[in-house]
Amino acid sequence: DAADAAAAGAGGGDDDDGGDVEVVAMKTLEEAERDKLERAKLTGDYMDLTDMENQYRPETVLGMMKNKEADEELEKKRMVDARREERELAARQRADLAAIVPRARTPEIVELVEEEEG
Repeated sequence: DAADAAAAGAGGGDDDDGGDVEVVAMKTLEEAERDKLERAKLTGDYMDLTDMENQYRPETVLGMMKNKEADEELEKKRMVDARREERELAARQRADLAAIVPRARTPEIVELVEEEEG
């Protein structure tokens, strides 16, 4: 069998150059193509062009348009929420900074900074 011969040939040499290869599985071209097709279907990267009649029916196109509109609305809401969260975070940071800055101007801190600079 070709797989046994390849496995025997790969491990049969006495070279110790660290470049040994171990064959753990063999796939035919058909198996590799089937795996690639299944992966494309799972990730949504596959479109069956042999079924053109069903793909372009009015109800299919309308459904696609509604899905796109829903996705756009969801993205708008996500952006509004992200902006609101960023504004809230900035307000909290300003409040924290306002609480820290007055303490940083105490005579002890000013004296320490002057000593380090001078």
